[in-house]
Amino acid sequence: MTTDNDKKYQDKYPECSKIAAHHDNLMTLRTFIHWLGEKKGYDISDILDPNKIIEPHEDLFAEFYDIDNKKAEIERQQMIQELQDAK
Repeated sequence: MTTDNDKKYQDKYPECSKIAAHHDNLMTLRTFIHWLGEKKGYDISDILDPNKIIEPHEDLFAEFYDIDNKKAEIERQQMIQELQDAK
């Protein structure tokens, strides 16, 4: 719920309001970039340089969040099958 005080702050400091609104996402990005360097040995410039070959972004995101993409795909297929069976 947005209060009158929140609205005044947002109007007066719109860019700071955007940062505050995205705080959790920004913290996750910072953690991810740190993880890339510490665990994977990548630098942020490695990701931005199209001439460098790194793992696909989706694979990196999955590993960062400890998601097994192969298992997730099996689960997706199971969900699809269950939906089809329910018809």
